Amino acid sequence: MADVQKNDGGVSITAGEPGQQTRTQPTLSYPRHWSSPITGVSDDVFIAGVIAEPTLDDLITCGLHYGVKRVRSVYAEMLTTGELPAAVQRYVERMLDDVEIGLSRTAPINIEPSGGCRENQ
Repeated sequence: MADVQKNDGGVSITAGEPGQQTRTQPTLSYPRHWSSPITGVSDDVFIAGVIAEPTLDDLITCGLHYGVKRVRSVYAEMLTTGELPAAVQRYVERMLDDVEIGLSRTAPINIEPSGGCRENQ
């Protein structure tokens, strides 16, 4: 049995079975993986769910949590396998460009994957 806890940074899923990992994934504007709330999904599947049904807020959240490079990597894999219709591809590409530009202009704050933001000293 798993223990699910909400916190400010997302949802922590702690598995009760030996050998299973604990992972924290960010809270999104709506749940895309509602059919697996206890066992959760891998981070790449989590990101792919956001890319398949994108909102700008959720792409920003994933960019902050995982890093834009990783989000783009999952996106590239989805393009290679043909998982996205052309209209969605154009939409996601524009939003990812906007996310990247916006996050690059947030100085003097460093954006770090899986750690949120940290002020420069």
